[in-house]
Amino acid sequence: MVLYIALLYLFYPIWVLLAPAKKIGGKRARVAVKQYKKVIFCCNHRAISDLFVTATATRKYAHYMVKKEWVQSSFFSRLLVKIFSAIQVERGAADLAAFRSAKKYLGKNQCICIFPEGTRSKGKFGPLGEIRQGALMFSVKFDTPIVPMYVYKKPRFLGFGNAVLMGDAMDMSAIYAANKAADPLGACADALSNELNKLRLLLDRAIQSKGKERRKLFKRLRNPAFSTAEIYDALKEVLPPLPPPVRGGE
Repeated sequence: MVLYIALLYLFYPIWVLLAPAKKIGGKRARVAVKQYKKVIFCCNHRAISDLFVTATATRKYAHYMVKKEWVQSSFFSRLLVKIFSAIQVERGAADLAAFRSAKKYLGKNQCICIFPEGTRSKGKFGPLGEIRQGALMFSVKFDTPIVPMYVYKKPRFLGFGNAVLMGDAMDMSAIYAANKAADPLGACADALSNELNKLRLLLDRAIQSKGKERRKLFKRLRNPAFSTAEIYDALKEVLPPLPPPVRGGE
C-alpha cells in the first residue's frame, strides 16, 4: 500500500506518461469514494495499460484483481502485483483466498478494482463481453457500491490516444433485493453491462462530435453534478441502440 501511494503521488507525472489517456469523470469517482468510503471499480479490459489508465484516472488507492496465471507469466507482472497489492484469483474456481482478501480490504474501507469480463476484449474497439459474477458477489456480500469505468479502445502503445469515462456509483444490493425471486446476480450483471455500454456510447459520441457539442458534452461528463444517467437519457434519441447484455454461451 505504501509503495503504491508513493508511486501514484510522487511519480504521478511518470504514470501519466505511461498512460496518457484522456481521463473523464475522475472527480465523479472521487466523490463516490468520499461518500461511501469504499467502492469496487469495475472496468472493461482492453490491454495491460488499463492498470495505469484506471489508476491515474481515479487517483485512489485500489487493490486490483488479477489472474494467477498472468502473475506467473513474467517478472513484470509479478512486479505490478507487488506495486498494486493485487489480489490473485484462480480463474474458473471458487477462490476462498481471493474472497478473504477482498473481505479484508473492503473491511478496512479500501477500494478494489476488477475487470469483470475476466479477460481482454478482442480487437481495437471490441464489444463488451459477458460480465462474470465475482465483482457482483463482493458488492452485494460486503454492501459496497460499484463505480463503472469504460476504456475507449485498445491502444497501439500503452495509453496513447485512449480515453476512459467514469460513471455513477451503482447500488447492487438494491438490484439484488429487487430480483431475489428470480435471478438476482443475473440482474446485477445485466445492470452493470447496460451501464458500461451506456458509458461506451457516451464516450464514443463525445469523441466523435465536434465544436460546441463536443465541448458541452465533455464538460458535462466531467462534472459530477450531472449523472451519466441524466446525460444518457438526454441523448438517448440520437445514440445507437443499447446492445443487449452478453450471457454465457452467446
